[in-house]
Amino acid sequence: MGKPKQNQVESHSEDAKEDMLLAVEQISAFSIIIINSMRINISFFFCWRDFKHLTSSAS
Repeated sequence: MGKPKQNQVESHSEDAKEDMLLAVEQISAFSIIIINSMRINISFFFCWRDFKHLTSSAS
């Protein structure tokens, strides 16, 4: 009678592991999106600054 209970516990921990892996995947995907958008903003900012500098020095 003790065996089925242990199987239940093992399968439950497997489910928990899968949930953790899914959560980690979602977090890493989200952080990649944030990092990419920050990179785009920074590169845009530098382009805009250089452009402003060029236009101000031309006039």
